[in-house]
Amino acid sequence: MMDKFIKLKGVECFLDKKRVLENINLNIGRKEFISITGPNGSGKSTLSKVIVGILPYTKGKITIDNEEVSKRTLGQIGKKIGYLFQNPDKQIFTPTVYEELSFSYKYNKNLDINKKESDIDEILEIFDIKKLKN
Repeated sequence: MMDKFIKLKGVECFLDKKRVLENINLNIGRKEFISITGPNGSGKSTLSKVIVGILPYTKGKITIDNEEVSKRTLGQIGKKIGYLFQNPDKQIFTPTVYEELSFSYKYNKNLDINKKESDIDEILEIFDIKKLKN
């Protein structure tokens, strides 16, 4: 039996008094890759934002790693699952690549600040973007 990492049961969401998600049931395994497709306005982005806690849901239950999303902060959810916005202007908010990569060291207590420079250098090397550092 596959471990269900993300579970949605009977999820419903309203935006501006309009129902945009109705009775959504979904199970995603820990190592499973899925694709959510559909036309513009069909609710794909809304669904993903509801799953990670950016938007509230009005009915149902969502769990990530057996923890109910509605009882967690965005930071707690972010330790389990990431979210990339469609528009990079809403995602990238520092003026340099180096500062963007350094951001997590400021807020994530589990990262070793003494390894910051070597970690960032390694990431720049892996993605071949050293020339974009500054």
